[in-house]
Amino acid sequence: MYIRYVSAEQGAVDRYGPAAISRPAQRGHKAVVTLLIENGVTVDSVDKYDPKALSWSAGEEHDAVVKLLVEKEEIVKVRS
Repeated sequence: MYIRYVSAEQGAVDRYGPAAISRPAQRGHKAVVTLLIENGVTVDSVDKYDPKALSWSAGEEHDAVVKLLVEKEEIVKVRS
């Protein structure tokens, strides 16, 4: 269901408004989040409700996704 966003440009939104990475992060779909990140979706994209994917996943207590996003955000900060 989220695979269609793999080629989406960074910060792309789905039909509901959230950034492409927000909904799978919120629902704890680590494999989908990983696939999106590997295909260029920005880790710190925000949706129309503003929270980042990290906030969504932390709020739902999806520890594996939280860890993945924190690691990816640190890599982005180091490269910047």
